[in-house]
Amino acid sequence: MSKTSLNQIIEGIDRNLSYLHKERWALRYADLLDTVQATTGDEQDRAKQALREHNAIRNRPETSRGPLVEQARENYTAHA
Repeated sequence: MSKTSLNQIIEGIDRNLSYLHKERWALRYADLLDTVQATTGDEQDRAKQALREHNAIRNRPETSRGPLVEQARENYTAHA
């Protein structure tokens, strides 16, 4: 079995970007919502603002490409 190249992994990210963005977005949303519910005062206000900003990228999968590719590079290098 041949080793998968980083370019193949990035192509896979590009092919599945919509799905991967939805998954990534939902995980971050859950984390932010937990923070909003677990905090009070100024910290809660900051968490609510972060949640509003996160909601603004809900339908923008291109915002996830960079972080996904960077994560793939880090994982690829760590396991090379």
